[in-house]
Amino acid sequence: MKLRLYHDTRKEFRFCVDAWTIYVPYPKWLRKERYDAKGIYLGCSPTEYGMIRCCWCEDEITITRNRPYLGKRIDPKTTSKAFQKIFYKLEKLWNEAITKNTNEAWKAWSEA
Repeated sequence: MKLRLYHDTRKEFRFCVDAWTIYVPYPKWLRKERYDAKGIYLGCSPTEYGMIRCCWCEDEITITRNRPYLGKRIDPKTTSKAFQKIFYKLEKLWNEAITKNTNEAWKAWSEA
């Protein structure tokens, strides 16, 4: 599965430390285990030397709660090389975790 990068460009959120979001969608089998969660997302900010991480949150869709606004979808290739390296490593670790579904793969993902 491909991770997605978003940037919230609204005036009041543009320069917040978590204005950028890496969205990690769950595969169907994991959605059933997590009940109405569609994925997780990481608030972050890209820098020239990597990224500043904030926190992981679950994207839960319920009857009373709509999906959060993450911003405009951004192509990771337009960010710095250091951020791209981190982004694609996260994507690789996530794909290994959901395809292999072993304790080692999930441990590598949780340590990333």
